Order: sequence, then C-alpha cells, then structure tokens
Amino acid sequence: MIVSQHFGVKNVIGAVVGLELEVEGRNLPRFDGSTAWESKADGSLRNGIEYVFRGPRGSVATKEALNEMAEAMANSKFGPDYSFRTSTHVHVNVANLEMDVVKAMVGIFALFEDEYINFCARGRKANRFCLSMKDADGVITNMRRFFETDEVPSSDRGKYAAINLCTLSNFGTLEFRCLEGTDNWTRVYTWVRCLLSLRKAAKEIGTLKDVLAMDKQELAKLVFSTDRLREQFLKDGWEKRYDLNRSVGWDAFYKATL
Repeated sequence: MIVSQHFGVKNVIGAVVGLELEVEGRNLPRFDGSTAWESKADGSLRNGIEYVFRGPRGSVATKEALNEMAEAMANSKFGPDYSFRTSTHVHVNVANLEMDVVKAMVGIFALFEDEYINFCARGRKANRFCLSMKDADGVITNMRRFFETDEVPSSDRGKYAAINLCTLSNFGTLEFRCLEGTDNWTRVYTWVRCLLSLRKAAKEIGTLKDVLAMDKQELAKLVFSTDRLREQFLKDGWEKRYDLNRSVGWDAFYKATL
C-alpha cells in the first residue's frame, strides 16, 4: 500500500520537495507576486518570516526558486539574520511510494544519521528541535512503532526529531529538520539533492530488510550517489559511525532482519 492510501492524504507524484526557510531581520522581502514563495509569520522568530514553497517542486524548480530568493535577499535593505532560532526544513514527498520504501528511507537516514547531521551547523547537533537517535530514546521508539505497525507519532511526541515522521499522516512527506538557517543557497541545494538521492536509493532497494542486508560500502555509494555528495557527506570514520548507529537503533531494526 502506498502512503497516500494508508494515511488518506493527497497522492502527490514524483521526487518533489517543499521548503521552509526561517529567517530573521528587518525589511525582509515579502514575495507577494512570487509563484514559488509565500511569506508566513512565525511566532518562534524575532522580526522573522518563514518562507514556504507555494507547492511541491522538483530539483530544477527548487534551484530556480533559490535563485529567486538569493536575488531578493541581496536587494534587501538590511539583509537577513540567521540566529540559533532559525532553521531550514525540507519536506520530501513520499505520498506515492510504498510504505516499505518509506521505511527503507527512514532506516537509511538513521544509519547515516551522523553524516547528515555533521553536514549541518554545529548548533544543530543535539538540538532539541532536531533530535537524533542518540539524543532521545523516543526517537528510536517512534521508529520501531512505525517499522512494525505503520503507526506515526502525534506531533507533540515526534515533531522535533531530525527526521519527522508526523508529516506522513498530514502531507504524505518526510520532514528533515537538521539544516540550519542559512543564506548559502548552494548549501541548501546540496542538502535537497542529498535528500532526493536518499529517496531514490530507498526506491531502488525496496525494503528495510534489504537495506540492513547490504554491504555498507555499497549502500553508501547508492545513497550518496555522486562524487560531490560523497565528498560532502562521507567524512573519515563514517564506517564506525554507521556501525554504531546500527547498534544504537537495533531495537528499531532487529525485526526487519528476521
């Protein structure tokens, strides 16, 4: 069964994403006439705006939207400010994928969780708004329930994980919350491309059981599918961190190996 059928959400097709960019600052652009962006108030920010895609966009359209954002920010009188309160959230569409594929995607992210989080700013590590498996036992508990029963946590119990499962039942997406607020648009685009590569790898592998049966070197090459992504994400010692994450997450993973 695909995600949209299981959770009763709109069946969005394809490898598309939604972006949420949290920005603070004075005289920030509003994008009233933009086809890509809409501006929303965010009470968690100071003099801030959350810029959100008006609809899901593929890789090329995302790059075009980021170019539009870059131009608007460059023309802003005072410019943006990215405090510790700001972050960048990416919703990856999985509405048209089989539930088993989404479980494979979640499992892959957990296994390489350190590599994904280490790409992000230091302040995102052990951050209470994007908790990893090592930060909170509840993250592992929520993964295990999802793997075994297809259940996703309520927003108040699962929203602030590095990979937010709650959005599956709301939008048919997986929300990735690790990346800091930034105006390095090349960096944001690299992050989006990496997450789309993760989605593609999960589709090719098919199930969490197959993920766990793969050689980690072969899995890494498939997940980080270009030389540039491997250079950006697979740093020295990643193999040991992978093995540790497999051990830390074993309570969630073990039934998939039977």
